[in-house]
Amino acid sequence: MNKLRPKKRLVLFILLLLLSLGALVRPSVADAQGPVPGDKVIFGSSFVLKSGQHLDGDLAVFGGTVTIEQGASVNGDVSVIGGAATINGVINGDVVALGGVIHLGRHGVINGDATAIGGLIEREPGSRVLGNIVDTLEKEEGILEITPVPQEPGWRLPLHGAVSEPLGWIGRSILRGLSAIAWTAILAALGVFLILLAPTPTERVARSIKANPLLAFAVGFGASFTAGIAALVLAITICLLPLAMAILLALLSALLFGWLALGWLLGRELLKAFSAENATPIWEVIVGVAVLTLLWKLPTVFPFVGGLASFMVMFVAGNIAMGGVVLTRFGSREYPASPTPTVGDAAPSPERSLPEASTVSTTAHDVKSEPLVPPPPTDV
Repeated sequence: MNKLRPKKRLVLFILLLLLSLGALVRPSVADAQGPVPGDKVIFGSSFVLKSGQHLDGDLAVFGGTVTIEQGASVNGDVSVIGGAATINGVINGDVVALGGVIHLGRHGVINGDATAIGGLIEREPGSRVLGNIVDTLEKEEGILEITPVPQEPGWRLPLHGAVSEPLGWIGRSILRGLSAIAWTAILAALGVFLILLAPTPTERVARSIKANPLLAFAVGFGASFTAGIAALVLAITICLLPLAMAILLALLSALLFGWLALGWLLGRELLKAFSAENATPIWEVIVGVAVLTLLWKLPTVFPFVGGLASFMVMFVAGNIAMGGVVLTRFGSREYPASPTPTVGDAAPSPERSLPEASTVSTTAHDVKSEPLVPPPPTDV
């Protein structure tokens, strides 16, 4: 059986990354009654939360529609890019639509802000928005309008949601902890596949990060910001939405590849610190990816402050990982590049570096040495 070349291994692993991303963000429609745990990210399809269901997490839909029926609730934020959101239930967070429409039914309640960038907000009588209403596409004038909606009278304590739903935040924390463990297992398994299929490109990405992490962070932030703006502009035009989705998918693939390479580097350094110098690369990537992923997902278990800590970990580590991938062009080249030897610095050839046997023998046998002190004169 012929071995795969490094480039073919890298292409094969990128295909696995795309399939894994498709599995992680596959379209889903909630069917069962009761709570729906975890965040939801959906591409090119629709999401329907039926009456009596509760989504404990954020919801993001690209190029699709969102329907929250009466009696359903979302304990998180709802984002729709290039689609429409029909809300007739309760959203305990913000609702954002980019290039789409937010339609609030008569029973719809948003306990946060409602923002439509490049779209419209339609409200039926009886709908409520407890935050600000931001609509950037007026039907006649086409100007930005921010309509503050007064809060309900009375004090709202930080534990208001927990008081109204006894022990609800404990249940959400347990679900988020299980989600963190699931993410850790999935990413660690992908890291093992990465080491087996494309060790050389991964090593290049890890070396570039170790050589200059600040440069990797700057490059990663610039690349992700530029790609995000480009995808947003393309998504607003609606007709170029497939291209925007391709950019976002490439961005997620680069982030995942860099995340696994950064985890491998972290695992190697941790095992060295604990004097485990004989650890195999598989154990290095398992330990490093697990630690890195838990640092990202585990803070969400703690209410109020966990979300900020999780965001900071992803912001720093994610941009560093993205920068390593960009600097090495998906691990296809070294960064910094190895210096090319010049003519003057070229090493002498083995033939020229060896002494000549004929010269050595001539010097040893044929040349007579002169005396250091001249002999005394002889008497005649």
